[in-house]
Amino acid sequence: MYVKLIDRVMELLLDGRSEVLETLKHQYENSKIVEVEETGKGIFVRFEITRDSRPVNSKNKKDFNFGDVNGIVDGIVGAIGFILYVRNGYISTLEGYANVPGSWSNVNEDTQLIYMSEKRNLEVLEKMEQ
Repeated sequence: MYVKLIDRVMELLLDGRSEVLETLKHQYENSKIVEVEETGKGIFVRFEITRDSRPVNSKNKKDFNFGDVNGIVDGIVGAIGFILYVRNGYISTLEGYANVPGSWSNVNEDTQLIYMSEKRNLEVLEKMEQ
């Protein structure tokens, strides 16, 4: 049910010019969804990455997460949000969660997505490039 929404979220999360984002984009393009767990208050999407994808910062393969994409549900900006978890240098899990109780039940493939702010704060990614 969430395939189109997941793809749209990942497109926004991985948009930008940085080595880390380029690596994560390649991983995502060479991944498959192995599980979508619905919690009633959101989702957890688990990915499997192909062997030919390289990790982010192959020297230290740190774990990190980031998320600056929200959704508008029932006219409420930021009613839902998303976090991408990277483990051992590879995309691991995408979490979708409700900031407003009950809002996740109205999420669908066409839910409007936005960035949390005009200027994206991706400091965590800059640290991974060092």
